[in-house]
Amino acid sequence: MLCSECQGREAQVFLKQIVNSQVTQRALCQDCAQKLNLPASATPDALLLEVLAGLGALLGGEPAREAPLEQCPACGLRWTQFQRSGRLGCADCYESFHGRLADLLRRVHGSDQHRGKLPKGSREAKERLHRGEELKRLQKQLKAAIDGERFEEAAALRDRIQKLQG
Repeated sequence: MLCSECQGREAQVFLKQIVNSQVTQRALCQDCAQKLNLPASATPDALLLEVLAGLGALLGGEPAREAPLEQCPACGLRWTQFQRSGRLGCADCYESFHGRLADLLRRVHGSDQHRGKLPKGSREAKERLHRGEELKRLQKQLKAAIDGERFEEAAALRDRIQKLQG
């Protein structure tokens, strides 16, 4: 589908406006969307925040306050720019925005820790497998120590398990 503004490029942003029960739809390329100050690849979270801020102002609420200026010292990317684009500027952005990214990942994915597969044969995969086997072995020993009422041994095993779990 071609852009409804320039008729030259492929549409990537689809805008649907409802004003006084009148619906208008537009298909825009990224360039035309940027000219109209529309976020071309905004994240759903950023769009939702814009809508909620607009609703608050419309309903007479307190105007939305600007978030404190957070910026990556390496590439200069601001948090608000990341919210609009959904893309980080460099590897240092992960450290600069660590707290906010962790919150965002927990909301979106339910966790901020990667729990996926690892390439076979990788050192990390081998270490994780070894750690898992060691945990199972220690947990069996812990259960046996508790059943045998060897509580000092059980406490030491518990501490080793906690250390392995990180």
